[in-house]
Amino acid sequence: MDSLYTDAEELLYDFIFHEIAEEQDYKTIKEQVMELDCYDEIHSIADSLTPIYHGELLELACDNNELAITEPELGPAFGGEPTPINIIAANVYEFICNYMYKNEESIKKQVLKEYHQQMKGEK
Repeated sequence: MDSLYTDAEELLYDFIFHEIAEEQDYKTIKEQVMELDCYDEIHSIADSLTPIYHGELLELACDNNELAITEPELGPAFGGEPTPINIIAANVYEFICNYMYKNEESIKKQVLKEYHQQMKGEK
């Protein structure tokens, strides 16, 4: 899951950075970033990163048993049948979303920090 979390962070970082790419005023950028609604983007990222191949899902569950034994809030993935694979896939999706919600603010702060450093370097 760690590599999925890292990929998710990078994708959200890129999304946020893209949203402010045209701005020049740091105060405006800071307000824009901190107020940016990332809900849809987080779900899109989780959807794109959730593996669809059984082997990959089983490998993730072997590394993290919680993926196989936790009942997903949204119900099983794919066709909705409560098969082990569908439960694992739903949990991977939910785990990525929950991880991103917990780290959204720190990612935003990282974007601001790096953007500010770039602005200082250009002057």
